[in-house]
Amino acid sequence: MIEISREEFKKDPVFRKVYEHILKIHSVPNHTANVLFRSKHIKDFCEEARHFVIMKGNPDIFMHYDVASWYNEKNGGASVKIDAIVFYDDFIEFETARVRGLHSTKDSDIPNIN
Repeated sequence: MIEISREEFKKDPVFRKVYEHILKIHSVPNHTANVLFRSKHIKDFCEEARHFVIMKGNPDIFMHYDVASWYNEKNGGASVKIDAIVFYDDFIEFETARVRGLHSTKDSDIPNIN
């Protein structure tokens, strides 16, 4: 497992391409957008989440990224900031982390268990 911090992936030309690709494919889930909208009156309110992704290719890339989302008054949507990207060595390591992440919290915090 390799963790790349925000400072690293913003400077490194290869990791920056991965970061830019994540920004293209990332969409704020409906439940996050609803929470942000309902909490827009709270100064600096944000929701943090971890997204697990398998980027198909040869070979497949197993990773997760941590993202913080805020309500954006200007466009009525959400602004996002990627804080870290983690690459896993193989599917077993990835799946172990994903399942551990799902089951280390209360069920009420898991809107879409899949």
